[in-house]
Amino acid sequence: MRIWRSTAGRWFALLLAASPCLAAAPTTGPLPDGGEVIRRFVEHAALLSSNQVAGSYIFYRTNITEEYTRKGTVAEREELLLRVTVAADDKQVELVAIDGRAPTDKERERELKRFSERRAGAGKRERPDRSRPLDAYLTMEILSRYLFTVEGREEVAGRTCLKVSFKPGVIETKSDKLFDRVLDKLKGTFWIDEEDYLLAKADFQLGEKVSLWGGFLGALEQMRLQIERTRDASGQWRDQAVEARFVGRAVTKHIDVRTWDLSSVPQPNESAAAVAAP
Repeated sequence: MRIWRSTAGRWFALLLAASPCLAAAPTTGPLPDGGEVIRRFVEHAALLSSNQVAGSYIFYRTNITEEYTRKGTVAEREELLLRVTVAADDKQVELVAIDGRAPTDKERERELKRFSERRAGAGKRERPDRSRPLDAYLTMEILSRYLFTVEGREEVAGRTCLKVSFKPGVIETKSDKLFDRVLDKLKGTFWIDEEDYLLAKADFQLGEKVSLWGGFLGALEQMRLQIERTRDASGQWRDQAVEARFVGRAVTKHIDVRTWDLSSVPQPNESAAAVAAP
């Protein structure tokens, strides 16, 4: 999975919910302003981050990565089953299975090293930490680049959500940095829970190709990220399924990668015996 770790993983990492609403929003009547919805979303996401629910929990994450040839056939496939243990401010990730079999000690150490490097900020060329919610990346500094429009109301997981589309604003950063240039071309849709203003669902993609050094070093031709969430017993929205697709070129190497992350609902205060079990 060298292509994924060295190139597409970096793009995904770049791109790559909890406090109750202070006053419940109405679920009927005029639609609110898009900018106001996003402002409240960021505020509530920040409250969520600073007021994490006490106690520990465990969830399992299945990560599937496929690399495709130019003809659209699968060249490589890897499936990882990971157990994520969260306790207070600490989080541990353990490789439980790889491609349906028990991992070797070397494979366990490899995954532990990746996670340790991500926590230390050194693993920029590795897979992003998908146990970190998208909300953590969506700051007002980033979201201020876009124009938001509330398209209507839709039900997601039994909750009334505001469907908010976004597109780049009229002013681009003109930055040479890949991160900024990708952000300048993003468009898509957020579904925001109208009662607690947390993210329930997301779907966004690259509006047009992003070239590297005029195309000499490559280009990101397609990118799409879709996030499906579920609401747990504590009332928090958590990622349940994440699918990302990257198509492009790095120098002379063709890149076509699709990855899925499927997560279980966290199990609160699971016993130590269960934690030790495969």
